[in-house]
Amino acid sequence: MSSEIFQKAKADSGAEYLRLAGLEEKYPVRTFFSTRNGGRSSGAYASLNMGFSTGDDRTLVGENRRMLFDFIGEDGYCEAVPHQVHGAQIACIRAQDVKAEEKKGIKRGLKLSFPDTDALITDAGNVLLTSLHADCIPVWLYDPENHAAGLAHAGWRGTAADIAAKTAQRMCEVFGSEKKDMMAFIGPGIGRCCFEVGSEVVRAFEELLGDIGDLCTDDGNGKYHLDLSGINAGLLRRAGIGSVAATEYVTCCRPDLFYSYRREGGVTGRMCAGIVLL
Repeated sequence: MSSEIFQKAKADSGAEYLRLAGLEEKYPVRTFFSTRNGGRSSGAYASLNMGFSTGDDRTLVGENRRMLFDFIGEDGYCEAVPHQVHGAQIACIRAQDVKAEEKKGIKRGLKLSFPDTDALITDAGNVLLTSLHADCIPVWLYDPENHAAGLAHAGWRGTAADIAAKTAQRMCEVFGSEKKDMMAFIGPGIGRCCFEVGSEVVRAFEELLGDIGDLCTDDGNGKYHLDLSGINAGLLRRAGIGSVAATEYVTCCRPDLFYSYRREGGVTGRMCAGIVLL
């Protein structure tokens, strides 16, 4: 039996995505990681490009996002958008703040924008936490006891800054979550097979983790191949997260499903990761 944690799905619009079916079937959440299929874009961005800052036609990108988001979110959903910088800044959308805005007569359905941010957390319903990816690792966090969620964008710099574990810690501080109750899901990203790096990147992870022998292959020519997904899993377990699971999908090896910044030399689209509490 396959251990794959994601299941393929398709919106009514035809937009294709992956979902954490096991999580959704047990808890009141919806999750997604868009593939590159079923959208409006063409050329290097064909076809479900979700990234506005890629050089693609912004009108088409907007249509692509609506094709998926309108299917996932309930009427009046709020879209939370981090402007990612490969850092470790975490933004919080609290249910009490959303309710206070509603009492002021401010309508839901608006976009919340967070500059210089690579992770989001919330306990508010119908708020789509989102992040963009084209090889960097997405990490979903869910606390079933407090019905709170987090989403982290973990490229190698974010991973070296321990962003996923810091996001979990922030959920503990804000929502009263306990790490032993939390679940983490590591999504599609670049694999060890394709992630060639220099010695400076290896040193950054050695400073963080110590021995990374099982997660690093020395090519013998001053270059190394790193298991970024495995490193994130190790950091989450070290932090005390109760359940950690990882996908078998690798972005750079599946041009039929995913964009890949490294494979395409930078001219490509973006997938979008997301979670919304119901």
